[in-house]
Amino acid sequence: MTSFMRRCIVMGLLFVLILVIMLTQGVKRELYKDSNVSAGIITHRIDWLFPHAAVNQYITVNNKTYKWIRGVLPYYANILNGQKILFVVDEPHRDVMFHIVGLSPPSDVVIDGGHTGFGWSLGSANTNGIPADFIKSVTSNQLVLVTRSFNWQETYTIDLDSGVFQ
Repeated sequence: MTSFMRRCIVMGLLFVLILVIMLTQGVKRELYKDSNVSAGIITHRIDWLFPHAAVNQYITVNNKTYKWIRGVLPYYANILNGQKILFVVDEPHRDVMFHIVGLSPPSDVVIDGGHTGFGWSLGSANTNGIPADFIKSVTSNQLVLVTRSFNWQETYTIDLDSGVFQ
């Protein structure tokens, strides 16, 4: 193999590498913003090849970005008079994680939600609609969550003291 052929192969591999990086690098598209939170979706230039792939929603709070968020814009619910927010992270091939994020002072409590179906409609203002995910009640140490569909309703509790989801 001549040195010219080796250079052509190296240049071709570099071109392919740069093309792959350009096509797969995500770009944030902000769709919602308030004084504490920004949220939106992460798009990739290659997404048009996979029209049925999952949409990677994100939320940024306290200068930290969380990806693979469940729900509808704004993807979260206020709790404790707006001092904290609740959102649900659903990373592919992992359990659902509930995040209870304090706005002031900043904090993040992460609670394993197992394989719950809660959160796909979280953030919607329509708690009377179907489907619906909403917070039924809040006390200083417990959240009661409801997920409702056409012919069933489930109620869950999060014990804030122990970090247990039931």
